[in-house]
Amino acid sequence: MSEQNNESNSKSTQEIKPEDRVPLKQKIAYGFGSTNELWGNWLFPSMIWPVFNGFLMISPSLVGLVVMVNRLVDAVSDPFFGWLSDNTRTRWGRRRPYILVFAILTALFFPVVFLCPTLGSGWSEMQYVWYMIITSGILITLASGHNMPYAALGSELTPDYNERTSVFSFKTIIQKIPECGMFFAAMFCALAIFNNSVPGVTQDDVAALNEQISSMRAEANDLKSATAKIEQSKGADSDAKLKDIEAKVGKLESGLKDVNLKVADFEGKVRDAADEETPAPWNLGKKPTAAEINAAEESKKSALTKRIEVLEQNLQTASVLNEAMKEKPDMLKGARVYILMIAFIMIIVGIYVFTVVKERYYDKVAVKQERVKITETLFTVLSCKPFRVQLAMAVAIGIGMSMVGTLGFFTTVFYVCEGDWGIGTQWNFIMGIGNMVFPFVGVPFYALVSKKIGKKKTMGLVMIMATVMFLLTWVLYNPDIKWLQFFAAGGIAFTQAGFWMLYSSMMADVVDWDEMETGKRREGAFNACGSWMMKVGMALGGGAAGVVLESTGFDVALGGAQSVEALTQMRLWLMIIPIIGYIVAFAFLIRLNLTPKVMEGVRKKLEEIRGAV
Repeated sequence: MSEQNNESNSKSTQEIKPEDRVPLKQKIAYGFGSTNELWGNWLFPSMIWPVFNGFLMISPSLVGLVVMVNRLVDAVSDPFFGWLSDNTRTRWGRRRPYILVFAILTALFFPVVFLCPTLGSGWSEMQYVWYMIITSGILITLASGHNMPYAALGSELTPDYNERTSVFSFKTIIQKIPECGMFFAAMFCALAIFNNSVPGVTQDDVAALNEQISSMRAEANDLKSATAKIEQSKGADSDAKLKDIEAKVGKLESGLKDVNLKVADFEGKVRDAADEETPAPWNLGKKPTAAEINAAEESKKSALTKRIEVLEQNLQTASVLNEAMKEKPDMLKGARVYILMIAFIMIIVGIYVFTVVKERYYDKVAVKQERVKITETLFTVLSCKPFRVQLAMAVAIGIGMSMVGTLGFFTTVFYVCEGDWGIGTQWNFIMGIGNMVFPFVGVPFYALVSKKIGKKKTMGLVMIMATVMFLLTWVLYNPDIKWLQFFAAGGIAFTQAGFWMLYSSMMADVVDWDEMETGKRREGAFNACGSWMMKVGMALGGGAAGVVLESTGFDVALGGAQSVEALTQMRLWLMIIPIIGYIVAFAFLIRLNLTPKVMEGVRKKLEEIRGAV
């Protein structure tokens, strides 16, 4: 066993042959191609929550449904474009024409997704949902026309085991720049320049009242806990302590009357100033319904406890109504401006990648082989055992991450930043900086480790470190020390960068293994099938994200007045769901057999059959 490890390490640290190296300018250009891959795939799902849920008030379960349908459409279009690019023969190669044409088409269509009417238009919730489904479905189909050829192109840039890791190291690092653009999207849409004013209401007065209500809610909650302890202890001085608490409750109830008068005054000013024929472009909020309490449990509560609970419910009602008086950004307007800028960049990137990156396997391998059947793209490639194992890992992690992406964003806005969209999106952008910076250390670290011990063992290290990071989210998302969440985002990005870099490099190894077994070079088929399977899983995860969020008791209309129980459940799911995904993925990783020594043998056999490339 020791001898085998030594051979493996010897191969993994071997110098890369000059003819196997990919020129630096091509590595950089291919890395920048991830801009269109990321934005085409993930920018809409990341913007749908602040724009359609946060601003247009579409329910989380319906937003989750739209994300799920969007991913399913993507899962259907990916195999088609993977198959199409495998079978394309042009003077520019198999992949590059699609990368150019669909980068432009995706960019031109992107702004249409946010051209729906704004608040006050009279559109129903389901009209918004259907608009999102149809336009985002067209968008993701166009994006797939770029993404499948682009992903396949990466698998054919070099035949060397370690140079592949180098190629995808460049890609993983460079793609942090467009990822930062995704984090910046919500912040841009929430900029004050897009704010809807609240006529007749001073925002300083709203902020002061909000602080007063928050203080009163905290005090009421403390009094309820103290009452329960005193009633359980039944000490000699219990009656005196309860009378003292009752007096404090009376003061809070008196303060609540003043709060309600101020809120009513705000609402009156809004109604007087607003044009009666034009619905106000802000949401006036809704009173939260009291939780249904089991009759048996209710009967056990003392009169004082019931009184405090009523006080808490009334304070929450006042908090919700006061939240509605805050100036809120027109995120739909912000999204329209942002996407126009994004579209211009996407066109430039598409031209850049088409011009610089070349296809290595086209002349010597692709043009000589028979055409790939569509059934190979969908099903036949699944007969490759290393591919099945690798795919299972990605699906497990993909489902987990797609379920909690929204929870992470909403935990920042509503738990750490107490419902303030402006501050929350600013911190989301700062976390995006962490998401960009940490992989600059993580990718070289994992690449170096992979060169020493191989991709499989390095992938195991990634999974262990990712599990630790998600455990730490419980303490790193902290409203008292907001900057800790920067390290939560950065630490998760550190491990995610390692996972996807190694996954992409392993995909190229899988394609070599399959070519040895079948005699066909079909990068598009493998990337398309892998994408299809992952996106079906991620569609289910994305759809479940809205259901999970709603199941916690979260209600966007409550703003910063979310219940403690809802926020606690959000944090728990954010921690637990990805850990489950990583545990499942680790179980499959154990079965992967593409070691450096194995891949050295694969390459030798391929070159004996069809010559060096």
